[in-house]
Amino acid sequence: MTGPNDFIPFAISRAFCGVFGVIPAILGTGYIMDMFFLHHRGKAFAIFEVFIIFAVVGGGTLGGFIAQYGPWSGVFWWTVGPVSAAAILVFAFVEDTTFTRGPNAVQRPPLPKAWFANRIATFFPGVKTQAGTLDKRAAVS
Repeated sequence: MTGPNDFIPFAISRAFCGVFGVIPAILGTGYIMDMFFLHHRGKAFAIFEVFIIFAVVGGGTLGGFIAQYGPWSGVFWWTVGPVSAAAILVFAFVEDTTFTRGPNAVQRPPLPKAWFANRIATFFPGVKTQAGTLDKRAAVS
């Protein structure tokens, strides 16, 4: 996207980055809510938000240095490695964090014990990780 007529593809790519770039912030808060008890969440949220803010500020600053000494398209290409590594690490190590705390909570069906089957059940659509009555109970309340 370095030609004179590449503004529309550039704008579309930036729109995709904006729409999908917010997903880690939303999912991260869900992970914190699932993994930490109430009295530990404050510190976890503070650390998480510091990293989010550092990513926004640090990314722009680092991008400026890269664009100053190289082609501007290099600003977008340097992120391919870290993002790919993060995607692979998430697929390999992130577990389903669903944990029912209340005495009347609906128990979800157990996930498979085998690693690959667990990854499929955790990440791919069409696989239920929650009991069906949870949605009905939430809609009625």
